[in-house]
Amino acid sequence: MKIKPILIIGTVLIIMATASNIYTNQNSDTIILYSLNLLALLGITTTAFIANNISKNYLSEKGKNQAVIEDIKKITALVEEVKSEFTKESAILTSQLQVVSGSKLSLKEKEKDILINLNIHLFKWLEYLGDIDVNSVESCNHYEERLKIIRLEMKEHQTTFTLLIGSHRLINTYNSINLKICQTIMIPRQKQVSELKKLALEIDLSKTDIEEYKRLSDIQLTKYSNYINFYVECYKQLLKDTSDFQQQCREFLYSTDHSS
Repeated sequence: MKIKPILIIGTVLIIMATASNIYTNQNSDTIILYSLNLLALLGITTTAFIANNISKNYLSEKGKNQAVIEDIKKITALVEEVKSEFTKESAILTSQLQVVSGSKLSLKEKEKDILINLNIHLFKWLEYLGDIDVNSVESCNHYEERLKIIRLEMKEHQTTFTLLIGSHRLINTYNSINLKICQTIMIPRQKQVSELKKLALEIDLSKTDIEEYKRLSDIQLTKYSNYINFYVECYKQLLKDTSDFQQQCREFLYSTDHSS
């Protein structure tokens, strides 16, 4: 620890001057006494200077330490504040992500249900077109009514499909299949079904005439066979289109990008 040199030199000079005066005018006992006092004075002065410097350094270091402690407290408080804000933001973000994730999963399940139901009713309609019942007028009428119901159900699923499925490729493929069904099956079959219904009525009326009944039955069987052959050929033509549509549905469900 450094003591200010000028203060120490000044004190030494004062002591030396005093000692010179004493040694000139006093006896040996007095000289000894004064010498001891001077030494004591010198010690006290030196001690005072040292103590002063120590005190100043101590207070200075204590002040620095206190400032550091205060800074640490401020930094700790700031860190806790940031940590608390981060925790809140993280909780909000997590909640939002869960909502978004849940919405995506819900939409995915909805799309899956729509496509499954559409395919089920599409093939149900196609198969029912070939499952005609011409045993009697009543059975023919029942068949036509049932076919209308299936067609209406088909249109309901078709509407949901076109509204909620965001794939132009799928929609175009389905519309192409639907148009082909109408052109190749629905329109031509109307004439054939009308002829079969007419024959069914004539057969019912000719039950008492065995020869006429047999003749009409043979005609009915021939027309029915012709219709089935017609339906099978149409179904074969549609088979590739329907298979492509099913494959596109699978690709859509398993893909993450539904913009196509």
